[in-house]
Amino acid sequence: MGTDVEIGYRKQLAGGGTLSARLLATWLNENSTTARGAAKRDVAGETGDGSLPEFKSTTYLRYAKGPFSLFAQERFIGSGTLDFDNVEGVTIDDNSVDSRYYTDIGFTWGPERAATSWEIFFNVQNLFDRDPPVAASFAQFSGTRITNGRLFDFYGRRYVIGIDLSF
Repeated sequence: MGTDVEIGYRKQLAGGGTLSARLLATWLNENSTTARGAAKRDVAGETGDGSLPEFKSTTYLRYAKGPFSLFAQERFIGSGTLDFDNVEGVTIDDNSVDSRYYTDIGFTWGPERAATSWEIFFNVQNLFDRDPPVAASFAQFSGTRITNGRLFDFYGRRYVIGIDLSF
């Protein structure tokens, strides 16, 4: 159970371009399961191995003029708890997982849209090459490990170039 929010804005600029902005945000209040004969287990905010953060968002800004467009996107994953079964100071020293921001940018160029059209695009994902957060672990010899691969970016900075064809 949670709350999702989406806000969008578009403005025609005096020079003929268009500026668009969009925010998508999620607050997760409960992510629970109940096994037969057991108490309800709520793992909202347990971001260590596979659950979901209590808060995450994506903010998008795009400028387009004629055949060109530029965009920037910021992805945020809120901080959380490694594992609710751990007791900080008893079974683990630090049971927290840090938050992360990831920045993506891109550029597109193509003729004005028609019945048959094409567009060339270039994107850089995780522009600042942010690593996923590292958390305590007894399973690794180092005593730490990288956390949840479904939430955090494990690949680092990467580049995408391509052509989008529509017909």
